[in-house]
Amino acid sequence: MDAVSGLLTQVCLNSVSYLRLMDSKVQLNMWYYTRWISGKQYGDLYILSAVAKLETSPPTGYRGIVLNVWDDSINSQFYCCLKIGSAYRVARAIQTSFYDKQTTAIASQYICNIPLKNNTSSRVGVVVMDAIAEPSQQLDVIQKCKNVTYTKVYFPKSNEGKLGLCTKIAYSKLNPAHLIEWFEYQKMMGVDKVIAAKQDINSEALRVFKHYEEQGILETIDYPVQLPGDSSMINRTFEVGGRVFPQFSHDEQVSVYHCKERLQGYQYAAVVDFDEFIVSSKNQTTLELIQDLTKQYPKAAAFTFYTTFFFTNKSMPENATLTTTYLQTVGPRWECFKNIYIPTRVKTVTTHTIEPLNSYERKTVPDKTAVLHHYRECIRGEKWKDCSQLKKPDYIMLRHKKEIQSRIKTQMKLINTKR
Repeated sequence: MDAVSGLLTQVCLNSVSYLRLMDSKVQLNMWYYTRWISGKQYGDLYILSAVAKLETSPPTGYRGIVLNVWDDSINSQFYCCLKIGSAYRVARAIQTSFYDKQTTAIASQYICNIPLKNNTSSRVGVVVMDAIAEPSQQLDVIQKCKNVTYTKVYFPKSNEGKLGLCTKIAYSKLNPAHLIEWFEYQKMMGVDKVIAAKQDINSEALRVFKHYEEQGILETIDYPVQLPGDSSMINRTFEVGGRVFPQFSHDEQVSVYHCKERLQGYQYAAVVDFDEFIVSSKNQTTLELIQDLTKQYPKAAAFTFYTTFFFTNKSMPENATLTTTYLQTVGPRWECFKNIYIPTRVKTVTTHTIEPLNSYERKTVPDKTAVLHHYRECIRGEKWKDCSQLKKPDYIMLRHKKEIQSRIKTQMKLINTKR
């Protein structure tokens, strides 16, 4: 782990460090959530999603299936069962990435190396063996495949020249006007797709999500209300006060893994939250900005942005726009930074870090070129002892005020929500 990752661990996450993965399925309440229990000595694998892995060189197609999981297993051998119609194909599930090992339900990824074509009827399941299966045991594995629960395989497509965003998990009560403001800004900035996990959010926010899903810009996946893990952590949440560390970082990372795979066909991708906006000083769209940066740095795998914090005020009306109401800041800071990355050039991705493939590198974007605007309540602590220090005005987003407010009004009428 590099020094940047360590800094973020302390400043932004109050948690742990790097990467890992996992898988499984059970129907829990109204959430489809797969779980195979093989006995105490094996532990469990909890699957969030299964995504086909794009072949990056001819012939085109898919070279396997990636499972994005919480991994609570111990010394288990997992086998993927690919079901297409009534036929089964079997391959050993190989762990390719994990966040770290400082908790029980570890964010992980496994790959099933089964070449396949885009087939919407494809389903994948997992069986557990106590050792690597010999060739003579192939029929035993297939027989077990008939008794597991299957989950849908997503097939990402190539989207050359396009930008996709990952917002991790949307949870609890979200302000519908602020969501609309965020989506409309991203559309103005050339964003083609947003991937979001949703967990028990308010009905007004769900209506906004449905609206943008219908427009085609948003794709969501349900996140389990009861998160995987041992009984001591069963009531943990994403809310401040309900988080359990270091498990919290793993609970977020599983959604990042899902996004990484769903956006693998895009030219550019980024992990940003619903209160974050990438802003170019030249009034470029985000897509234009990143295209110019790629030309300037042809060996870049990712571009890292400084963060400018704008602290919100509870006394302001709920329908006040974030970007044109809050204008006081302390200026750009090297804290909780975010990246736009090129999916074909990175090994792993977390909320704040990327690991480039060999021969590629991460480049820092000068704050005079572009920054990330982050609108949030001030959290007093070692870094923010006095929130009244926001004395530097930043009016750059006012250039979009008229269009953003018009867009919010139009979309609210379409959604039939009140502002």
